[in-house]
Amino acid sequence: MEVFTPMTVIVNMMDVIDENTPGYRRLDKLLENMGYTAPEIRDARFWGTKYLAKDCIIDICKDHFSDNIIIHTIYQAAVNQYNKTGFIYKEDINETSHASS
Repeated sequence: MEVFTPMTVIVNMMDVIDENTPGYRRLDKLLENMGYTAPEIRDARFWGTKYLAKDCIIDICKDHFSDNIIIHTIYQAAVNQYNKTGFIYKEDINETSHASS
């Protein structure tokens, strides 16, 4: 099973945009912040919620990439995958493999 996390989505977006842009810098900051986010609020931190007054992927995409077809494609693929499986973290894979052993 492939690891599908907020960080993989952010990195995929960062790989296709210029580093010297405000959108890239906001993605980079979100990536850094996700590393410090408690597991129980990771998904909400990434997608955004009214209960967390923090930058989220939706705001960044709206503000900087509304006309970027590649970013839109990455975003839409992430939404579709999330709706199917949710994020799949390394610890989820480890728990699954232990259960089947």
